[in-house]
Formats: sequence, C-alpha cells, structure tokens
Amino acid sequence: MKSFLTLLLVLLCTLPGMAEMRETDDLKALEPEVTATTLVCFDLDNTLIRTEQMLASDQWWDDLIYGFVAAGMPERDALRKAFETWLPIQKQSRFIAVQPDGPTIVRAMQDRKIMVMGLTARPLLLASLTMAQLASISIDLRLSQPFPDQLEIKLAKDTAHYQNGILFAGAYSSKGEALKAFLDTTGLKPGKIVFADDQQRHITAMEQVFGKGPIAYVGFRYGGADAWVKKYDRRIAEIQQQYLGRILSDEAAAKLK
Repeated sequence: MKSFLTLLLVLLCTLPGMAEMRETDDLKALEPEVTATTLVCFDLDNTLIRTEQMLASDQWWDDLIYGFVAAGMPERDALRKAFETWLPIQKQSRFIAVQPDGPTIVRAMQDRKIMVMGLTARPLLLASLTMAQLASISIDLRLSQPFPDQLEIKLAKDTAHYQNGILFAGAYSSKGEALKAFLDTTGLKPGKIVFADDQQRHITAMEQVFGKGPIAYVGFRYGGADAWVKKYDRRIAEIQQQYLGRILSDEAAAKLK
C-alpha cells in the first residue's frame, strides 16, 4: 500500500498542469525547468534590473505610494502622483543587473531559441525607457520573443500592452490574468511556463491562473535583491532627491544624514 501511494504521488507530480512555487536567489535555478517548448517570463524590477541607488528603486516607489495613501489619498490618485514624481527621477537613474550574471543567463536561453519575455507591472509609457535601461545591462528581450507584433489587450481593470518581448500588464491587473490574455490573443500554447519575480503576490497570482492546467507552471520567488531591499532607508533617498541631477550613491548620501 505504501509503495502504491508513493507511485501515485510521483504520477500526480508529473501530470501536465501541476503547479510548483519555489524560492531561489539564483536565476540559474530556472535552467533545469526549461525545455524547447517552455515560455520563460521574467519580471524586470528587482529581478533582472534595479537602480544602483535607493532613489527611484522599486522599494522607494512602494514607500512613496504608502506615504500618499497613509495621508488619505485614494489609491489611484496616489499611483498617479507617485508616477509624476518617479518618472523624471527614473530618467536620470543609474541601473545595474540584480544578479551580475543575470544577462548571461537570459542570453543563454535566447541562444537556445527558448521563448523568453518580460512581464512587468510598468505602464506602456515607460516602454522606450525600459528598453534603454535593459540595454544598459546588455539585455534585449526581442531576441527570442514569443510573438513578433505589438498588441493591445483589454483586461478587467486595465489594458495590457505587448511590444519588443515585454508584456506591460499595468499597475491594476494580475500578471496571471495578463499573461493568459496574451496567450489567448496570440494562440501560443507553451508546454510549460516558468516565471521569476521578486514579489510573492505575482507568483501566487500566476499560480491561481495556471495552477489547474493544462499548461504546467513553475514559479520562482526570486530573492536576489532581498538584502538590498532590506537596507532601504527613506532618509538616504530623500537626500539623493535633493541632489537630483547628480544622484548620490547610497554611501555618499548616508554621510549626509
């Protein structure tokens, strides 16, 4: 009986559509899950790329919105105001790869003709800036993109946009909903979806959509930026903002606290 239950468990775990969620701080962990028919989706901020300084970082963005909402501002208004503050700073920010060999890992998959794409909550307005930021760390998501054309996809709460190998889901939509709509629109039927994101809520949202099949799903909660995120200091970001135009490093700003 025990051997039968063990065999049954093995069979269930290999059925198409079974979902797995894992923790990793190394993007190389994705590689064993990738086959010729896999669609690999990478979140951008704090997964492939991050600001070199705290100002304009993903955690600074969250802190900014939290401050506006805590002051009584409705969430949509807070998002709009945060974006107005964030955009000019973003244009002057320096960017680095979260994981030094991250661009090499992405390129290796692309060289194998694996379908690779970006999946981000950024709005379409940042498309050109996003391409430039990724190019600055030697990533080009057009190289093995799953679909060659631009798309506009209506979702329940927003409109997603796809171009140059990146699906811009927007701030109000589930990434799982956005990716499903993208697959439905394009007719793509990957054998498996492998997704890496630093935010557990996006990993979970994807599992909620693809966890019941028919496409197998493996989600990686990526922690490569976790240590840096935990070091976030609002005061350092405020000092860096005062010196906008020549953004101070975190170390230089800390000396002015």
